[in-house]
This record gives sequence, structure tokens and C-alpha cells, in this order.
Amino acid sequence: MNDIASHDIEQGAAPGAPKDATNAGVRVHYFESTADAYDQTQCDSDIRDGDVLVIAAEKVVGFLNEAWPVALTAEHGEFHTLIGPAGVAELDEGRYVESARIAAEEAREIGTATKPEHTPPPFTAGDRIRCTDGRVRTVTAVAVTRDGTVWVSTGGPRWKAERCRRLRADRAEDMRRIVLGTARQVRELPQSDTRWPIALDTMGRALQHLADVAPALARELLSAAQVVTVEIRRTDIATGDIIHAFGARLAVVDTGVETDVDGSVHRWFADVQGVTEADCAATYRGTWSLGLALDLASQDLVTVERAVPAQPH
Repeated sequence: MNDIASHDIEQGAAPGAPKDATNAGVRVHYFESTADAYDQTQCDSDIRDGDVLVIAAEKVVGFLNEAWPVALTAEHGEFHTLIGPAGVAELDEGRYVESARIAAEEAREIGTATKPEHTPPPFTAGDRIRCTDGRVRTVTAVAVTRDGTVWVSTGGPRWKAERCRRLRADRAEDMRRIVLGTARQVRELPQSDTRWPIALDTMGRALQHLADVAPALARELLSAAQVVTVEIRRTDIATGDIIHAFGARLAVVDTGVETDVDGSVHRWFADVQGVTEADCAATYRGTWSLGLALDLASQDLVTVERAVPAQPH
């Protein structure tokens, strides 16, 4: 289940709201050049203080520091640079640390890195991360070994930080709005409409993100929902779906993609359990895992029941 790209999400700030990285989720904006990015930060009110700016063509990643775009990478193009030995963690009492963490993630995506002094620890206690086995867990501690390897503890096994991915809990409210908006389309549009499967898929991805970072909110949305039965690709299954398989109805507890130690083998999985005692009896087990090579799972169609949340009153 792929995450929805952060730049596709509307934050929904009120007109004239102050630009403040401390009271709203950090958004990511992508540009063709640093010159264009600089110009846009001066005239586009949707780019707010603390938002991350990515210019892949120039290997530049930075953020908006009040009115000024600053680069955190060695390359800076038309952007300003932070002056002095102190890193971004010391800037304005650390209020841009989240921006720096997201910038570091974006820099890795475009094949570069932020400067060491501007790169906060990748994870902190309480973060929700997706581990290499594809499961989402909560960070309990972070440690660095003598060889410089960063390890993440999650209350059980340890994981190499470089192989894990932090999930954006600050986007939960954005995802909630997406779920409700697409759910309305799923309920109101005929299934023959070309927009219907797109809305269903987008709703499923947003629900998956909520299940990962805000499970209580996901359960709340699904508590008052109607159900549609559809045939989808196995890789599009979301947490909360009910799969029809092995003569039973199997509720999806978690789903994702797991990799082997060197990251070369990818396998789709879904942790499932029978919906009723009869469904559990039909499969002779409680909670268990379905698995399939990712390339096969991306082509395999399965029948699922998907909850469509109702609009709040």
C-alpha cells in the first residue's frame, strides 16, 4: 500500500492565517529551479513558514525560514544558507526540527543529503515507523553503535534506521478530510463512473495512512460505515478491508510490503483474522499472514469488502 504523496494534500489553512511551522503540519513543495522556488515563496501564500522546498534538478532541499528560503544541502542555488556553526536544531529554539527531518527524507529521495549539522536524528521515541518487515511500530528508543550504525528499538526487535521509514502523524487530519471527501464520491457516484474506482482507491490509501499513524481515528471513521464489495488488486488492500478467501471472510489487521535483509526481495503481506468464529474455524487459526511475491500480488485480483465512512453530522 503506497502512501499518498504529501504534496497532493491540502492543509486547509484559514485565509490570512499566520505562517507558523509550530501550529500546522509541514508541507512539501516541488519546483523546477531554485529561482522559481524563491519567487514563489514571495508571492504564494500557500507556501508557509517551515514548509519544505525540493528542487531535484539542482540537488537542493531546504525550507522557508519566515520569508526566506534557506538550503540545508551543500548545493543551494538561489537560496540563502544558514550562517554559523549551530545547526537547524538551534534555530529559533528548535522550531524547525520537523522541517529539517522531512527535508532530510526528501534529500535522500533525490539522491543527495542535508548537511550533517542540519540533519536531526532520523527517529525519536514515539515516532510511528514502517519497519523492514512492512509492519508499523512505535519507536521506544534510538541507539548508535561504535561503527556509526543507528538502530531503532520498538519494544521488541531492533531495526536499522536506514531501512525504516517514518510516518507523518501530522497529516492525520489531512487524511481524514480525504477519506470523507472520497467516501462521499463512492456513495454518490455510480460504479460505472470512471471516477468511482479512483475515489475508492484514494479512500483506501488514506484509510491505510490513518490506520498506521492514528488507529483510533481510523476506527472512529469505520464505526459508522456502509460496505461495498469490490474486486481489487491484492496490493491495493487496506487495513480494515475484509478479504474473501479460503471459504471465509478475513479481516485485514495490517498490510504492506516486507523486504529481506539486503532489500532485494519484496513480498506483499496481509495479517488477517476471521471475522466470526466460523471464519476462524474455517482456517484453523486466529491471526495469521497471507503473503505473495510483490510482482505477482500486483496482478492478482481478490474480492474484498471495504467500509465507506459516513459523513459526520
